[in-house]
Amino acid sequence: MWFRTSDIDYMDKNFCEIFYNLVIKCPSVEVKRENKITVRKKVSKRGKSFYEKGITKKLLFTLNFAIKRIFKSNQTYIKIDNAEKNVNDERQRLIKTSNLSDPYFEFIIFKPHSNMSDTDTIYYYIRNAIAHGSFSIIVENNNRKIYLLHNENKGVVKAAMRLRESTLLKLIKYENMSSKDIMKLRKKVNK
Repeated sequence: MWFRTSDIDYMDKNFCEIFYNLVIKCPSVEVKRENKITVRKKVSKRGKSFYEKGITKKLLFTLNFAIKRIFKSNQTYIKIDNAEKNVNDERQRLIKTSNLSDPYFEFIIFKPHSNMSDTDTIYYYIRNAIAHGSFSIIVENNNRKIYLLHNENKGVVKAAMRLRESTLLKLIKYENMSSKDIMKLRKKVNK
């Protein structure tokens, strides 16, 4: 595995905030059709889902666009739609071919979840990586923390992410936005 266990203070204020908001209160919803009825199943029983807060389609797209913008300059937001490609190969290719000066540049590489929006999927994969212990934290010399997140299901890697702690805190900010706040964000993004 490309991540390893790390000795960090799990009682650290930021880690506790990340754990509480992205694991305990994960806003993702799985949408299925059962007997011609749309059924929405919350990933977390605590907290409100995006759907419950009125954040659907266009607003979820706006959040996803805001997330993509974090990675735009490095082109390191990779959604794998091709069934023949896999997350590990894409991760290795990205790291080998990158000429970025930061050895811990951020990236998100994921396979879409068939019953979730891309926004829900990203939050879901982050939640699973942390909840199932499939992560490690690297502390750089400048005390910047980098989270390596790995999500796997039945031997198939669904996501690999390398995110700064500051990015995870930004995702929490997005998660806690109201639909009105996201509408304002949408206007800002469209400028």
